[in-house]
Amino acid sequence: MELSVAICTFNGAKYIQEQLQSILNQDLQVHEIIVCDDGSTDETLEIVRNVAARYKDVSWNILNNPIGLGVTKNFERAIKLCSGDVVFLSDQDDVWYKNKTKVVVDFLNNHPQIDIVFTDADIVDENGNRLTNRSLLDAWSLLPNISLWNSGLKFEIMNMDNRVTGATIAFKKKCSERFLPFEEDARYLHDYQIALFGCAFNKIELIRERLMAYRQHGTNVMGISHNNWIYTGRSFRKLFPEVIEPIPIKQVCLRYKSPRLEFYKHRLRNYDSLIGKLRLILSLPKYIRYYSRIGFIIFFSDFLYGISNTLRDKFLTSKYIVECTNH
Repeated sequence: MELSVAICTFNGAKYIQEQLQSILNQDLQVHEIIVCDDGSTDETLEIVRNVAARYKDVSWNILNNPIGLGVTKNFERAIKLCSGDVVFLSDQDDVWYKNKTKVVVDFLNNHPQIDIVFTDADIVDENGNRLTNRSLLDAWSLLPNISLWNSGLKFEIMNMDNRVTGATIAFKKKCSERFLPFEEDARYLHDYQIALFGCAFNKIELIRERLMAYRQHGTNVMGISHNNWIYTGRSFRKLFPEVIEPIPIKQVCLRYKSPRLEFYKHRLRNYDSLIGKLRLILSLPKYIRYYSRIGFIIFFSDFLYGISNTLRDKFLTSKYIVECTNH
C-alpha cells in the first residue's frame, strides 16, 4: 500500500520544514508528497525544494499555482495529483507524531468498510507547547459525547456543524472520485465536504489517538481557541436534543444519494405534521436500522414534536435518556 501526502502552502516558511521533517520521519514511510503552493511571497517553496533534494527516495511534486485558488480548491488540486492508495492531508504548520501513518493504515486495514478517517491531536502554541490537556476532539465535543457518535448519529452531528479538522484527515484515494470536485462555497471548506460525504454514506470514523500536534499561532486559516470551542462544557442533556432534531440538510450534501440521506429527508418531510407522523410510525424499523439502540428514542422525539414539546423536552433531558445513550 502506497501513501501520498497532499500539502497546501501559503507563506508557510516559518513552520514548513519542521512539518515536512515530521512527515518524512514516520515509522511507516510515505511514498509521495504533493505540495501545492498558492502564491507564497516568502521562502516557502525554496525550503520545500531544499528538503526534497535531500530525500530523493520519496516522489515529490512541487507546484506553484499561477493564480491563487484558495484553500479548498488548492486541496482539490493536490488530492487529484496524488497517486497513492491512501491520501493524508496536511497543513503547513503542524507536526506529525512518528506513529501517525502506521496507526491510520492499520485502522483502515482492520476496518475495510471505512474509507475516511480523522484523528485526535494535541493543541499546541506557536512554539509547540501544549496549550491544554484537552485534545482537539475534546474541543469539538466529540469525545465527551462519543456515545452520540457511536449510536448512528454521525450525519446528524456533522450536519449541525463541522467537527473534522482537515489536517487530521486521511482517506482511500478511490473514494475521492465521489466527493470531488469540491463545491466553491466558503461555508464548506474541503474538510467539511469530505466529512459530510463520509457521514452520508457511513464511510467515516474517528481515531481517538492523538497523532499530531495541531499548532495555533494566530494566522491559521482555520483554528481553534478557548473562545471558539463551540460545545466545550455543554452538557449531554443540552446537546442530545439539538443533535437529533431534524434540521435542513447542508446544501453540499444535496448532490449525494444514499439510503441514509433519504431516510433523513423522510424525517424532515414528516416530523412536523400529523399525517407525516403516521408515516413515521410505519418507518419505525428504519429508525432502528439507522440509529440502532436509540432508534425508538429518536422516533418518539419526532412523534412528540408539535404535539407536546414540553413532554418531549422532559423526555430528552431525562436521566433515562442519558443512561440509554451511554451504554
